[in-house]
Amino acid sequence: VDALRTSGAHPIEAATIDVVDASDGGQGLTDAVAALHRYDWVVLTSTNAVERYVAAARGHTGEVRHAVVGTATLAALEANGVSADLLPDRFVGASLVEAFSTSDGNGRVLYPSAAETAPTIVDGLRAKGWQVDQVATYRTVAAEVSDAQRRDVANADAVLFTSGSSVH
Repeated sequence: VDALRTSGAHPIEAATIDVVDASDGGQGLTDAVAALHRYDWVVLTSTNAVERYVAAARGHTGEVRHAVVGTATLAALEANGVSADLLPDRFVGASLVEAFSTSDGNGRVLYPSAAETAPTIVDGLRAKGWQVDQVATYRTVAAEVSDAQRRDVANADAVLFTSGSSVH
């Protein structure tokens, strides 16, 4: 938004999604971090997952290596006092999978994620021999959009989406 304003645009912000807790209230994540010592890696692909993971792990994050996708996810992790061990050159799931080494099948990955996410990371890491436990840490639900926001958006010259969930 700041960059758009700086370039002379007049952005209209209208959230199309809200981020809420996972359907299980976070129990799956709680159970997974209770067994964090069983994992070699934790893969984090969103700031929402980082916040929930770090809160659930309560300081035990040093027991495992962390892989992130993107600078925002990296910044969120570091803001919580946890460093990342892997950040791919391109900030997409496929690049993270490429950056992982091939395992002998004994490596284990915890992937705290949105309830609905593309299978890129899970399928890619499993194809490399990793055992992946994906745990839903949050859900995205439709946000309330006012009639005034709808009118503003309908009259916009362009629409910018910041996530696949917001497009849906």
